[in-house]
Amino acid sequence: MKSIGAFVVTTLLLVEQHAYLTQAAQINKGQGNSSCLTQKVFTEPAHSGWPHSFSCDQTIIYDEFSEEWTCVLTDAGSGEVIFNNTWSSDDIYDTKHFLHKVHPNHSNNYYLDLVSSDQGTCYRYVYRLNVSELEEMTCHESMTNYSPWHEKTELDKVLILECFTGEDDPHPIHAQSGHNHTVVWRRNCTDIKNITGVEINDKNEMVISQVSYDHPGVYSCAYVINGQERFAFHQKICVKPKISKGLPKIKCLNTRHRVVLGQPLLIECVLDLGNGYAQAFDHALKWKKVRGVNVTNVCMNNAQGKTMNGTESRLHCNFTTKYPCFLHVPSKEERAQSRFTTTVRFWIDNVQEADLGTYVVAVRKQRIEMANDTFLLELDQEPHVISINYIVLICLSCFVLFLIVVCFLCWHRFYLCLYYKRNFGKYETDDKKYGAFISYHFSTEMDKFAQQQTRDATAATLSNLESLGYRVYDENRDGFQSEMRVDSSMNAMRQCHRVVIVLTPEYLKDHWSIFCLQKSFHSMIESNHKMIFVIVPGTREYIKQHSNVDETHLMIRRALKLNHDIQWSENRNFDKRRFKLELEWAMPKLATQRSVRHESTTSSLLSQQYTYTNGFHRTMSVETEVTEAGSPSKLRAGGGTVHMFCDRAGNLPLEHVTVTSCSVVTPTSRAD
Repeated sequence: MKSIGAFVVTTLLLVEQHAYLTQAAQINKGQGNSSCLTQKVFTEPAHSGWPHSFSCDQTIIYDEFSEEWTCVLTDAGSGEVIFNNTWSSDDIYDTKHFLHKVHPNHSNNYYLDLVSSDQGTCYRYVYRLNVSELEEMTCHESMTNYSPWHEKTELDKVLILECFTGEDDPHPIHAQSGHNHTVVWRRNCTDIKNITGVEINDKNEMVISQVSYDHPGVYSCAYVINGQERFAFHQKICVKPKISKGLPKIKCLNTRHRVVLGQPLLIECVLDLGNGYAQAFDHALKWKKVRGVNVTNVCMNNAQGKTMNGTESRLHCNFTTKYPCFLHVPSKEERAQSRFTTTVRFWIDNVQEADLGTYVVAVRKQRIEMANDTFLLELDQEPHVISINYIVLICLSCFVLFLIVVCFLCWHRFYLCLYYKRNFGKYETDDKKYGAFISYHFSTEMDKFAQQQTRDATAATLSNLESLGYRVYDENRDGFQSEMRVDSSMNAMRQCHRVVIVLTPEYLKDHWSIFCLQKSFHSMIESNHKMIFVIVPGTREYIKQHSNVDETHLMIRRALKLNHDIQWSENRNFDKRRFKLELEWAMPKLATQRSVRHESTTSSLLSQQYTYTNGFHRTMSVETEVTEAGSPSKLRAGGGTVHMFCDRAGNLPLEHVTVTSCSVVTPTSRAD
């Protein structure tokens, strides 16, 4: 495989040489010294109207020795000899000949023949110039296309800049000293005439005799030939302070470190190398551990910026330097801060008990210790205390958060319970005809305020229950107003899921209402269901006043605690939505909550005012005992009375009622 590769390379070289010779033969056309052996063809760029140079030192590629060499430059097109000169072998190096001006209309093909005077050999080089017009660029455009070089200098030094194009420039400037061209120097693309201490010598070099902080910037030089300007190069000049001659100082930020075993540790110290530029490579750092009289090196590094490992892989040290060097004219504050300081670091990845003790960090210069500082590593006894404090703090925070959550739940427990009932609560068996039995007391003998209060509370309760989808049994609307009223009410209660009582002071004064309340209370105890009390304002105070002297009111007070009591009010700030939600919470959850009402959608209480033509209120007991309105006697069988309404003739307006006796009681007399 190697022989095949060598053969391919040799073949390619022969082909390339043949192409060069063919091209040279086409240019030669039989002109010039026919004994010269063509070596190579050069193709070079050139600019119209600008000079171009040819080098005569091509012989350096040959081993042939000759005392003298003759360099002949010939125009291949016209055969005119442009240059012919002889040099010794020592002087021919770095010799050039300049065409003062390239013409685009000429052939621009040239022969450069090198003839050995004593050996008689001749070597020819063919030059082909690709002539183009110079592209005009401003200083900033040229700086963008050709990145400036960097050079650092120090205060009070001498700086000399030469104007030339680099060897890697694809379009070098061919200019000869003493010919018709001018060199122009600029700093930051502006004229340098106003810069103190800057001069241009006879070699067109820019000279700064004593560098100061007024001289940083980007310097550019340009050649001007035949009115055309071309920038040769750009160079950044960075000015740094003088070399510091003071002694270095080092100070650790903390001389005592409490460490935790198994945790990483970082030690930082500040190194001060004095005011000015410090020679970084002259300094080194040593980190040492002191064990009694024994001192052990644990890590060492210099200022090259590399992180070094210590005697163990867990130990590391680092020392980097960044010297102030100004690319702009610094302010007074920046000049005052030119003192060089840096941070040096020593760290341990995993602290072990063997790492505890006293350490010394020393600054060395040329193997001489210039400064040092000490620090101590000792075991920290407080981490467990801090851990306990954190645990206590976390527990307290959790407890406070728990209290907040509990308070929130307690404050909104009603809504949460109702939400749970709606979405997750169990349905109650829907085996009854009515959803609720509503009981209330209304009489024309009540004052207008009590009548209106009873009417509003009852209407609100009825409308909300029916809007929730419950069928309501109204004892005044759907019951029988006769001696069968007791049985009718008891049967109706058994057909209802809940008993709702609109509790008013007038209700508590009425014996039939108290009797109905007692029966409903016993019925609800038997069915294991709670009653629902809708309490109007003033009722609680009335019960509290009479519960100390009346067992009936004491029983009612206890019943309120064991059942659902819902406050109703006609105040404008009353939360009607909450009232409806409390009714929904107290009522059972049924699979089908029907909103069918019996015959009419409004209570008989709302449709009539219980005013009769005679204006008298009649009462009748089930034992045919007729008493005065508002003072019924107790029944021997049931312990209550039945209130009826009769006209002046003693007739009852209700059907299906068998009355043993009925008498009219006037406001002034009683008939037995």
